[in-house]
Amino acid sequence: METSVPPMIVIPVRLRGAEELDGLLRCLVATWSTIEDADVLVVDDHGPAELAGHLAAAASELGFELLRRREPGGLAAAANEGLSRALAAGRDAVLLAADVEPQPGWLELLLGRTDTEDRPAAVAGGRILLPSGLLAHAGMYFSAFRREWFHRYRFGPSELPAALLPCLCPVSGAMALIRHEAAQHVSLLDESLDDDYAVLDYCLRVFGAGLECVYEPSAVGRRVREPREYERDELIELQDIATRFRDKHRGSDFSLFVPEVL
Repeated sequence: METSVPPMIVIPVRLRGAEELDGLLRCLVATWSTIEDADVLVVDDHGPAELAGHLAAAASELGFELLRRREPGGLAAAANEGLSRALAAGRDAVLLAADVEPQPGWLELLLGRTDTEDRPAAVAGGRILLPSGLLAHAGMYFSAFRREWFHRYRFGPSELPAALLPCLCPVSGAMALIRHEAAQHVSLLDESLDDDYAVLDYCLRVFGAGLECVYEPSAVGRRVREPREYERDELIELQDIATRFRDKHRGSDFSLFVPEVL
């Protein structure tokens, strides 16, 4: 499927040290190599000043725009810098995590993803692999037993047959196409719900607007490093975000996203 105006690719960045910078550089090079004349906006959520120069040099070399926020506000706030631009310009947007290397053909596959009514999917998300080759993400599901959201088939084999089928479900911001139509109905990410919860909340609002989010397994991205353990302060912050998410969606019906076999 072709589009007259290419989507804006938004890469929100929260740099802490050299390891994150290395992952971001690999993400940028992979993006540049898989898309001709890519329109990429890198949003630095006010990371360490000593890394800002390296990031600016890399973005300039690849022809990408770099926006450095004056104050840190979280990844959702950084993503909204690009989403708001795309919305105002009447363009689709793509969220891409700073530690994901997109594989060839990924953008075309997301753009070609349709929903259950054969419309362009309002939001389309890709299959994300770990460096080991195991699955990191294949859409999201809701556990009726745990009353929590989880990544489908996480740590399963990358070619797991069930993970190679498209699915109507929320997707991850690691690689997600957001159509302009969806943004018109839903607007921007909720900045009080950072990390995965902000995109999950966005997808649920898309469904609430009568549109659909679809997992597209053929669009693949690979994380550059294995998941790290959260530090104590990060765990406390994540628990606070999870509580805000549950409060916001208290009483919501998630039955559409509960798998048949728990």
